[in-house]
Parts: sequence; structure tokens; C-alpha cells
Amino acid sequence: MKLRNLIVPAAIAAGSTVSAQDVDNTNKYLGVSAEAGWMLNSDKDKTFGLGGTVSFATPDFIFNSTHNYVTFGAKVFSNPYEGGKFISNVSNGVNDGLNYLALLAGYRFTENNFEEGWYVEPRIGFTQAGPYSGFIVAPKGGFMTNKWDFSLFADAAFGGEESNIGKKNFTSAGLSVGYFFG
Repeated sequence: MKLRNLIVPAAIAAGSTVSAQDVDNTNKYLGVSAEAGWMLNSDKDKTFGLGGTVSFATPDFIFNSTHNYVTFGAKVFSNPYEGGKFISNVSNGVNDGLNYLALLAGYRFTENNFEEGWYVEPRIGFTQAGPYSGFIVAPKGGFMTNKWDFSLFADAAFGGEESNIGKKNFTSAGLSVGYFFG
């Protein structure tokens, strides 16, 4: 099953889940982040990759914690190789980069509150990288100060067919800097 076939149902399910809950509307956040890292298990030249995430965080409606958050996000990451260039390797028809989209749901455990302090955020979801699709585990952890988010991430995807790096899974890791509005 392709990821694009899951996007609309996942968005509807996520939206209806959040809207059906009795949560405090004053503590919701919309975040954007820039990410840089490397593909760790590629047989291709392990070049630098760039990407970003747009995410939404709402107070915990699962366990009713006073300082933890449920998150939903969409991540894109481009890892060119063999002479590939950022952005142009997405649609040039040449096998010169692994570009993936991931739809993620997570749970952010915070030290104090959302805007300040250390946190750990396990995330899971679905990913699409060209003809490759699979399940992704994408934990991140870091520090927030004045709504600025500084973190480390690791993405591990598992699928049934080989991606264009020649494996049925891929792993990337790196650094993320973002800001949350709300």
C-alpha cells in the first residue's frame, strides 16, 4: 500500500481524534524545524542530507498528564548521493538521492512544560520514498527554550521492498532546530 493512499484517512483520523477530546485550547503549538543529518546504512556515498518537519502539539488527552503532549507531524528529508543535488534530485528521474516523506504521531515527555526544558519524544508512522513505502520509528530528544527547539533525531524505516539505496530499511540521524508558535 502506498503512503499517498493513507494521507487523507490519517489526516481525518488525527483531526477527529483531537477535536473529539476535551483539551485546553490555550496550549496548542504549531512547529517548524530544519534538519540536517546522514543516511547511516547506505551503500551509496554517505553524503549530508537536509529536511524539515511541520508538527502540531496538543496537551496530553491520552493519559491526562499536565505537562506532556501528543504530537502529529509531516517530515521530509533529502539525502543526495552519487552527484545528486538537493531539490533537483527529487524529480529529475535519476537514482541520485533518497528522498522520503514521513507522517508521524508521537508523545512528548517534557521535564517541566512544553516551552522550557528537556524532552524525549518517541514517534511512529508511515514513510514513502519514491516507490518504497514502510513503517517508520523516529524518536527525537532535545531541549526547548523560549519556544526554540534544539534536538537530535533518528529515523529507522522498515518496508517490504528495496528502496533506491538497495535495502529494505534505512536509517538516518542528525540535528534539528525549530520554533513552535502558540
